[in-house]
Amino acid sequence: MSSPIFISGTQRSGTSLLRSLIDSNTPIYMPPAEMKFFVRYHHKLARYEPLKPASIQQFIADYAQYRPVLHHTGVAQNSEMIATISQYDNWPSIYATLMLALAQTENKQWWGEKSPANEYFVDNILHFYPQSKILYTVRDPWAVVASSRRRYKQGFLRPTLRWVLSIRRALTYYNQLPKHTFHLVFYEDLVLNLHEALKPIWTFLGLSSADVAAKLTINQAKWGRGGVTSYKDRQEEQLVWEDSLIAYKRELTPREINIIGWLTRRERQLLGYQAEQAYTYGFSQQLQSKKDKSQLYYPHYLGHLLNGITDRPLRTPLTSSFT
Repeated sequence: MSSPIFISGTQRSGTSLLRSLIDSNTPIYMPPAEMKFFVRYHHKLARYEPLKPASIQQFIADYAQYRPVLHHTGVAQNSEMIATISQYDNWPSIYATLMLALAQTENKQWWGEKSPANEYFVDNILHFYPQSKILYTVRDPWAVVASSRRRYKQGFLRPTLRWVLSIRRALTYYNQLPKHTFHLVFYEDLVLNLHEALKPIWTFLGLSSADVAAKLTINQAKWGRGGVTSYKDRQEEQLVWEDSLIAYKRELTPREINIIGWLTRRERQLLGYQAEQAYTYGFSQQLQSKKDKSQLYYPHYLGHLLNGITDRPLRTPLTSSFT
């Protein structure tokens, strides 16, 4: 497997929807759990070095405790696989073999994973797997903030700033990485015209129409928390409620909408989002002509603080040739 798939994006932006669509309708295995290898475990790898069978086995045990899906699928108990991994001398091979073992539990030979905040670790991902395919989900900031409030019972400033930091990080990579490496996916496009929105995604992933089931579905057993309010088990064009696009107007006050709009004004302009808009399909097409070459990002550590994603101080990321 030379091109693992990584889904990134700020919380409540549609990462779970995209993961479920890919996992349910393609030969690609996308685990239901957020594996967060680069988000939470990459900076801990030095504690398991030098790489020896005992230290590698300890890593697998620790990681399986953090990600129970490895136990539920029996991968963590696969002695033959563990014996094979224990002989490796590099982390990319260790993690790829672990993920491939997960994929094989569902008879798939191609793997990926989704973790919000993967966008802060694109350099590390590409250092591990240069041929990676990275998908980034984008959603209207008002809808993201309203969904965050609904899900996490939090105020509006933190998710707003988190959205800005994440978008700026993503736009930097969108401008500087090859199109075959980094791809933007708009939540609104998936809701309004699912078949058309998926075509460029399948092309980006190297899939043909023959690889995709005639009727798009979502495996509800692997849908997870993200589908509680947005999943609708109806026709293939209506996997997600269109009401999810405008629900924020009922959930945010006019003052909150105005403040969020002001804080996100530059990023929204680049992405094509306008206040009180009537959504139409085609955000990704609009953006193609709006590439901004300026450095649109804040220091990465601010994003980490706002996401609350680290359980110990992060090491300085690899020096990137892309930024």
